[in-house]
Amino acid sequence: MIYLIGQILLCLILAALLGFIIGWLLKGFLMRRKIKRLEKECMQKLDFQEEEFEKLRSGGGTDVTTPSEKDDLKKISGVGPFLEDRLNLMGIYTYRQIAEFTNDDIDRISDKIGPFPSRIVDDEWVKQAKQLHKEKYNETI
Repeated sequence: MIYLIGQILLCLILAALLGFIIGWLLKGFLMRRKIKRLEKECMQKLDFQEEEFEKLRSGGGTDVTTPSEKDDLKKISGVGPFLEDRLNLMGIYTYRQIAEFTNDDIDRISDKIGPFPSRIVDDEWVKQAKQLHKEKYNETI
């Protein structure tokens, strides 16, 4: 009888161990599949964002500018270091570029700048950029 109980316990321990190993292997396999799927999705989103940034750089009434010609966009109310970096990633470096935003530019850029997408209109970036450009370059846009 004791022998039988010992055999049953041994089988239960082996079954539990086997179940643990199989579960661990399956979890690893499923996690690798999930990681690959997420990597693919991220790459697709990055490709899409790069295409959108290129569209913003090349169109919509904004000049393509180099970083060496950069204005301090943080002087525009509502633009901090984070938003200045986001704008720079989209190829926007100068007051002139912001001053020449069209409604289409504002819509596209608003979707890309993160929190508070209505900030461009609410804080009157175009008006501020025109004024800052005039002060810095003594030129009206």
